[in-house]
Amino acid sequence: MVPLSTISNWKREFAKWAPGLELLVYQGTKKEREQLWPRIKGQRFHVLLTSFNLVMNAHDVTALSAGKNRMLFCQ
Repeated sequence: MVPLSTISNWKREFAKWAPGLELLVYQGTKKEREQLWPRIKGQRFHVLLTSFNLVMNAHDVTALSAGKNRMLFCQ
């Protein structure tokens, strides 16, 4: 979880320093986020990047808790 204003910076840093990691950025409209749910459930990523506000949104908690999260990093 990172502040919404820093998501684009984190995307750049992952691309620069860890280009081999599959990054899933969880943001956007409700419909755009729902389209990411199958990927979350299928664990088809290494790092999920999102904001605190979305993690606290009841609608998104169901999707985000569907995977087997191994680590949580908060900025």
